[in-house]
Amino acid sequence: MDPTKDQIGYVQKEFKDIPIYYAPPTDKFELPPRQEAKEDEKESEEIIIRELGQRYNDFRSVLAGDKKEDNKNPKADGPSKKFNPKTYPHRRRFSIFVDRRKDKPTGGKEDEMTFFEPPDDCNDMDVDHVPEIGFEFLKTCILPRNAQPHVCATDGLCGQLMTFMFNVEAEDEIKCYIIWNGQTMRFHGDHITKILPTIFVDNEENKQFANGEQTKKLQEAFEENIDDNRFAQFYKALKNYDGSKKVNDDSK
Repeated sequence: MDPTKDQIGYVQKEFKDIPIYYAPPTDKFELPPRQEAKEDEKESEEIIIRELGQRYNDFRSVLAGDKKEDNKNPKADGPSKKFNPKTYPHRRRFSIFVDRRKDKPTGGKEDEMTFFEPPDDCNDMDVDHVPEIGFEFLKTCILPRNAQPHVCATDGLCGQLMTFMFNVEAEDEIKCYIIWNGQTMRFHGDHITKILPTIFVDNEENKQFANGEQTKKLQEAFEENIDDNRFAQFYKALKNYDGSKKVNDDSK
C-alpha cells in the first residue's frame, strides 16, 4: 500500500451502496467547529457530548424506520428487523465513524461523525456469547465495503485508521481496546499519554496536549467510567504477587 494515498475511501458512499443503516440520515455529517482556545475546552466537550446524544437518537430513529422528508439513507424506508426499542442496544453492536481527514470525500471542512450498523453477520450477540466475540466482530468488519472486502482488524491501512472498541458486559465490566495498524491491545486511561503520542506526529501541539492539565483530567475520567471490576482485582493481585516467596505444602 502507498502511505501517501488515502486508504480509507468514501465511507458514507459504501453505506449507501451496500446499503446499511446510518445516521445522520440527512447526510449532514459535519460537527460544529472545534474551539481552539483553552477557555473554550469545556464548551467543546459539551458540544461533542450533545452531538453524540443527538446523533444516537437520530440513529435509533433510522433503525425504527421513522422516515423524514430530508432522509437520504436508502435503507431507512423500513425498520431494522433486529431493532427492539425497549432493549436496544442490549446485545447489539453499533459503530461510530469519526472522519478527521483534511481531504474528505464528502468535501467537508470540519470533523465528521457518522453512526452506523455493521453488517448482519457481526452486529448481534447471542445470549450465551463469549467475551471475546468483539474480536471476532472486528476480524469480520470495522468499515463495511460493497464491491471489495470489508476493512477489518488485521488491515493496517498504512496506519490511517484508528479504532477503539468498547465491550460493555455489565455496569462494572467495561473493556476498551485500541486497534491500529493491524494490532490490538487493551487500552487504559494512562495510555492517552503513554501510547497515543507514539502514534501521532511528534510536534509541539501534540506535546502540549500530552502534558496538559486537561489531558490528566481526561485520563482520570476514562479510568473512572471504564470500570472493569473483575479485571481490576486480577491486575491488583498480579502486581502484588511475589514469585520469590516459597509456598508451604503441608500435604506431604
